[in-house]
Amino acid sequence: MTTDQKLNEFAHIFRCTLDTAPTYIARIHERMGHEVPMDSILAVIRKIPPKRLTMDLIVERLKKLERAPLRARPAKTTREDAPGGDAPGGDAAAPGAEGGAAVGAAAPSRPRKAALPAATQGAGPMKQIESILAANWGRARKHRLKPPVMTPDLFVKRAQSIAGTPKPTLVRILKSIQKLDRRDVLITPNLVADDINESDEL
Repeated sequence: MTTDQKLNEFAHIFRCTLDTAPTYIARIHERMGHEVPMDSILAVIRKIPPKRLTMDLIVERLKKLERAPLRARPAKTTREDAPGGDAPGGDAAAPGAEGGAAVGAAAPSRPRKAALPAATQGAGPMKQIESILAANWGRARKHRLKPPVMTPDLFVKRAQSIAGTPKPTLVRILKSIQKLDRRDVLITPNLVADDINESDEL
């Protein structure tokens, strides 16, 4: 399927014009924190019933899709990426401030476990955040993922901004980063904000 065909299918299912389709796709990329293949987006929206098709649900399903390789990398990724039945259109909801970034498979657990103690012993919160992000993003690049390009300080500010009020503290953000790193996923500000908001709601 060509790029134009994929764009046409997205516009048809999402019930938007062909001219505005790239805008919605760019918004999905922004909510995810990185570019997402059109095949993945189409695979997700095909499976969502028309009346439930919203930007929030698309992002949520994409996050689940990219988490899947962590449990069964080759097999489950293939199943998740397989196209489902065509769903005709849906009403698109405006993206919320708490939209999460998707995560992908990071590296095997052995390098992570080796790096974690050095990042967490005898250092302040920001230094620990810097060490964990450096190791996490390094593993992600080996798996051909695209980690955020930003300093640890900007990462923290972005996560605090996305999380909203009350603004999470540096220590709270560190705990979320440590939790996500143990899951061996690509850490992004959106994902950290999502984890904080979801945990605080429990």
